[in-house]
Amino acid sequence: MRILAIIIVFVVAILLVPGYAPCEEDSDPKIVSGKVSVAGKYDSNVDLISEEVHNDPNIDDKIEEAWITEVAALISFTSPWTSPWHLGFELYGLADMYVQTFDDSWGIGRANAYLGYRFGANSISLTNEAKYFTEPDDTDFDNLRNSASLVYTRIFSSLWQARTGYENIANYYPESQFFNYYVNGGFVEIRNSWLPALATYYSYGFQYYQGSYNSSTQDPLSSPEAGYRHTGEIGFESFFAEKNSLIGSYTYQLDDSSGQSVEQIGDFRDDNENLEVDAEFNFAKHKGTLLYSHRFNDRFTLSLYEEVIHKTFFERNKAQLFMGKERTDQLFLSSVWFKARMFSELYAKTRYLYRMNQSSSDYDDFQDHVFLLGFEYRY
Repeated sequence: MRILAIIIVFVVAILLVPGYAPCEEDSDPKIVSGKVSVAGKYDSNVDLISEEVHNDPNIDDKIEEAWITEVAALISFTSPWTSPWHLGFELYGLADMYVQTFDDSWGIGRANAYLGYRFGANSISLTNEAKYFTEPDDTDFDNLRNSASLVYTRIFSSLWQARTGYENIANYYPESQFFNYYVNGGFVEIRNSWLPALATYYSYGFQYYQGSYNSSTQDPLSSPEAGYRHTGEIGFESFFAEKNSLIGSYTYQLDDSSGQSVEQIGDFRDDNENLEVDAEFNFAKHKGTLLYSHRFNDRFTLSLYEEVIHKTFFERNKAQLFMGKERTDQLFLSSVWFKARMFSELYAKTRYLYRMNQSSSDYDDFQDHVFLLGFEYRY
């Protein structure tokens, strides 16, 4: 099933390039737009194995490098009519195909839909995202995630605006349904536009989830019976000296779950762009991010990204993992990438990424280097 899903993602990524002429620079905004890319990638520690595990003669896991071919495509549609109503669709596909061991390949397919209505300066919108991820090496964690949200935006003045919304998230694991869990919650966000080139925001979210843990069987291999999560975030967006942008954020999360279930399902997701895990429970987390971008001219752009996470998984069952000790992780990611427009809408891109974790669990320590070189066509 996983290999079939990867092939589908690969085919979709190839076929998502529309057969129409691109708009001229002075024409109206595009109704349909997107991009397609192909790249070669090297990963020095593809399974994120720790040195301690690698050097343990009783454990078969070894640090392995990998050469990867990556294909990705994005296509977006935006409603063209002049109306208070706004409609949008987006399809995205990405496949990482391993040159030497194709069974390790993985893919992502994502579909987004947006429906919004504007009345005066305010608006209300309904969004839905369906996303399928194939887990490398292990079909147990193949995941379908559907997220829907209803959001109301209120503009008080040029300085103050607010957003509030309701969220519903369903997580399905086709090969391992005992991991399934469902989330309901809401959030509120305040944004200040101090200057045309400087804005800050502050948000708080609360989520309640229910999982598959059965207290009568005390099965540790399942999602939690129930739990709740608080998320607070502050951030800023700054644009200066015409060609520079700086975006930063700090997030604190507190998650409390019931039942002696798993602490984490699967591993890091997406295109190695962050250190987030889609499904983890019973923890406290601090996260800081900083993104800087410099546009030299209309041809060359340099970007830098830094991410730091400190999280603690709370002790729940002394008979289980980590011998009754709280697990702490200190994760760091640093990434630099450079894009150059070769001609028309064809770009060359290169990227280096370093990520690491210092964990109280020897098995979760790792260091990893990723290099990428490829081409991207925008339409």
